[in-house]
Amino acid sequence: MQFKVHWPAPGTAAFKVPVYNLYRDLREERPLNVEAMWSVNYFGAMRARHIAFKKKYPDREETHAKPYEGVSNLRPETKALVEAYLAAQKLLD
Repeated sequence: MQFKVHWPAPGTAAFKVPVYNLYRDLREERPLNVEAMWSVNYFGAMRARHIAFKKKYPDREETHAKPYEGVSNLRPETKALVEAYLAAQKLLD
């Protein structure tokens, strides 16, 4: 939650993986130098778990249906949001 790694592209040197402390550097401008070296293994394990999870549960295709379609008891505020969203989508098309 506090740290973020920018993984290098395949085929590039992985010894200088930039790790950012998101609590202190919100814009991810200054990667950590020495103090983040202990956390690199943690991110590798987290990435491996993520890839295994994606293999077990692959991404589904993107849908383009009407939001909240099939829900019969929508609140009036939600209906207004859906109508505004659909109107904005028509302007983009």
